[in-house]
Amino acid sequence: MREITNDMAQGCAETTPTFRTSGSNVEVDSWTFGPDSSVIDGVQIRVGPVPSGTHSVSTAPFLRLGIQDGPPVKTINERRGVVRSRVFVTGDVSITPPDDSCGVWTLNRPTLRLNIGIDTRLVSQIAESAGNNSKQVEFLEHFGSPDPDVYHVAQRLRIEQQNGGPGATLYTEALVIELVILLLRKYSADGSLNGSARGDLTREQLRPALEMIHDDLQRNYSLSELARAVQFSPYHFSRAFKRVIGLPPHQYVLKQRIQVARQLLADSDLSISEVAHRVGFYDQSHFTYHFKRLLGVTPSAMRTLKR
Repeated sequence: MREITNDMAQGCAETTPTFRTSGSNVEVDSWTFGPDSSVIDGVQIRVGPVPSGTHSVSTAPFLRLGIQDGPPVKTINERRGVVRSRVFVTGDVSITPPDDSCGVWTLNRPTLRLNIGIDTRLVSQIAESAGNNSKQVEFLEHFGSPDPDVYHVAQRLRIEQQNGGPGATLYTEALVIELVILLLRKYSADGSLNGSARGDLTREQLRPALEMIHDDLQRNYSLSELARAVQFSPYHFSRAFKRVIGLPPHQYVLKQRIQVARQLLADSDLSISEVAHRVGFYDQSHFTYHFKRLLGVTPSAMRTLKR
């Protein structure tokens, strides 16, 4: 995935929404993203409280995805002379296109929202790699409706942002691609991806990427790096890899690390922490968790069984 020079922080600094409650103005920076909000270049996430009352949100230069993540709240929205009302519940999704206004919102109680900002250039890159021939993607404004697919991917992305772990870069990029593809299919003006994908990869064609993984299990390759090795887009590479190998790239890397670790535990005198580091885990606790999850026993128990 090519690097995106993200101007969200600059754009949001000028578009901080203002909430008006009890006759006073309360500034809430729900669409201002800080340095800790970045998931990858071009994607930022923030979970934050939204107070009750009436507020207006001005424009922002990126695609805004708002997801209800707290208690149900009755919401009235006035936008361009149209008044809409609904009770937002967990998993409800709203979409605001770049450089468009969300209008005026009135909430009857405080709640919690998961806000995701996506750079338009990143959207265009993913759309192009997925077969969309349009040079510019147009999204439709969407007030709110339940969308379990988008909600679950967004939650997984948020959890990955907070916790990370082995294969974090690969997994995060795959989640971003999945999320953007869902948004393109459901909320873009086209309503679907146009064009056809390139031919699928064979296992032989995947060999350069597989060799990269096996030659350096300590390294956390990005999806883009692996895709470049076989001259495919990250989107098509990820799909073809799972079809051919049977696992997504990040799960395949994790499996290979555990298999090598199993061999090291049996054939060497390395400590468990040294084995964990040797196969790319950043600490022993994560190594032990994934080892037991995949093999059913802890590393120490495995070493005992082998001796």
